[in-house]
Amino acid sequence: MGITPIVRDDNGIPLPGRGSETVTRRYTNVDQTPLEVSFWVDVKEVVIHIEGGTEIASITGTVAGSEPVRWTSDGATLPPIRVAQPPQKTIVLIAAPYGSKNVSVLAWR
Repeated sequence: MGITPIVRDDNGIPLPGRGSETVTRRYTNVDQTPLEVSFWVDVKEVVIHIEGGTEIASITGTVAGSEPVRWTSDGATLPPIRVAQPPQKTIVLIAAPYGSKNVSVLAWR
């Protein structure tokens, strides 16, 4: 399966790094063993949020199969990762330095 085309504005100008749909995935109990972050669909930009304890929103992507993720006020959000990654390809490996953490991932396709 190819990567879906990027969105264009009304003048036909491509909007790089922008997708037309959101997809969400949540990983629980991420420990010191590196975990492969990937999606079942192609993605163009990914935001990773290491959850804290105070949930401020539950977000579910528009792509079928998206899981509700928890956005927290006391978590850590990493800078966006701009990729053109096909389905099932690892985007990053993530691990906790100690203990375990929950990780919410939001992406655009």
